[in-house]
Amino acid sequence: GLVFLLGMSPQCRRTAPKPTPTEPSAEPEDALVPPTIRFSHKLHAEQSTCLACHLDAEEGKSAGQPSLEDCTDCHDGVQSEAPEDQIEEEKLAYFVERDMEIEWPRPALLLSGIIFSHQVHVVEGELDCGDCHEDIAETSTLPDRTNFKYDHGVCGDCHEVDETDEVCLLCHPR
Repeated sequence: GLVFLLGMSPQCRRTAPKPTPTEPSAEPEDALVPPTIRFSHKLHAEQSTCLACHLDAEEGKSAGQPSLEDCTDCHDGVQSEAPEDQIEEEKLAYFVERDMEIEWPRPALLLSGIIFSHQVHVVEGELDCGDCHEDIAETSTLPDRTNFKYDHGVCGDCHEVDETDEVCLLCHPR
């Protein structure tokens, strides 16, 4: 039945038998696949701050991603005037109706084994998000990769980086 299908992995859902046409279904078949939301950092940055959605940036290693509750704090039904934005707000309703978290894409930001803390850089280092993430607030799509180039040069803008020194162990513990 439907409950069994929802607990399956996406690969299983594709190969699972579909209900026969005479069998009633609680939801249309496409309701099993959550919609992808087109997200614009630009539109959100015009009305809010980075920390309104990335709540962990001041207290965690990662900045975190917005929860459904974070989205609904501002979005209450369809508010946009542009038809393409109304479609996106209607997609949000899909998640609200099902009390289902949005699965945001997770671009690989750092190589494994590198230690980095947003909290240390945002709070103690007093950096603004744009200091590292540059023009993210001007983008109209979600990044599919990191939007800044991290390397010794970037870190070296603030930190003394000498590859012959033991300072390497601060970021590369292995």
